[in-house]
Order: sequence, then structure tokens, then C-alpha cells
Amino acid sequence: MQYVVLDTDVASRSIKRQLDGPLAAKLTGVAWCITFVTVGELWQWASARGWGRRTRDGLELWLDRVVVLHSDDAVSRAWGKIPPMRAAAVGLVLSTIPGLLHAASRVTCRWRPRT
Repeated sequence: MQYVVLDTDVASRSIKRQLDGPLAAKLTGVAWCITFVTVGELWQWASARGWGRRTRDGLELWLDRVVVLHSDDAVSRAWGKIPPMRAAAVGLVLSTIPGLLHAASRVTCRWRPRT
């Protein structure tokens, strides 16, 4: 099984059923993953927009269908071990959130960037 990590924008487009074209094609036939950060951002979005029970229940159902990459000690250590020069060489930004997302992806899905 192949995995793909969705960022919050793509996750929200999926929830709103607004995935189309080449993006939809690329996401077909793979397991969708989101990080703990995306889960938090989706719930912030629901709160900020005053979602009712039905819409929040829909979010819960959507979350049940994706793999959630949680943070743990292994994720923290992986994030701390990404050498800044190596990260820059593969086009990664090592600020807090992107670094954590990358580490969660690497630890949980065993994903490695192409060099």
C-alpha cells in the first residue's frame, strides 16, 4: 500500500468534496494520511466557523477514514535529527511545523525524500 500525506489545504478540499483534476487522480488508490497538526487545524476551522453537530459529525467520519500520524518521542527525535544542510538540499524548510510534519511522515510511513 502506498501512502500520501495530505496537508491541511488538501484535506479541507477533500472534506468539502472539492478535489478534482490532476490532484484527484494522484490521490486515487493510495492511503491518505494527515498529521496531528492537520487534525488540530481542521477542528480550529470547525470552531471558528461555528459548525453544527451534523457538520462536526461529518468531520469525525472523514477523520475515521484517514491515517492520523501522531506525535511521539520518535517523531520528536526524527525532527531533531534532520540536518539543516540536508533538509535544504532536498528543498525542505526546517521551521517548526513543516519540520514536524516531515518527521511524522518519515517515522510513521517510513517515507524518505528522493535525493
